[in-house]
Amino acid sequence: MIAGQDYHYERRYSNMGTLTLDPRGSYRTANGTGSFRGEAGDVIRLTSGPFAGAIGHLQPDRSGQPAVYFERDENRDARDVHIVAPQRTSCTVARGN
Repeated sequence: MIAGQDYHYERRYSNMGTLTLDPRGSYRTANGTGSFRGEAGDVIRLTSGPFAGAIGHLQPDRSGQPAVYFERDENRDARDVHIVAPQRTSCTVARGN
């Protein structure tokens, strides 16, 4: 944050629509299914399906609930095209609108 600059949050919708991780290593989104694996620390890597190659970080959101964050610079394919979304995005526990 820069002194004097207002800080705000934006809601950005993920191209995944939804994300469900199964403890056996599969994931499901509104746009397809695939596999994932856990890596060092809080990292997961989606290894197959429509989002293969995406890297997510398992971290609590602002409310303390579990979330998966996908950073923009970690989620580009060999052509430099975004895998999950063009900006940082997250998938959180479902909430009422």
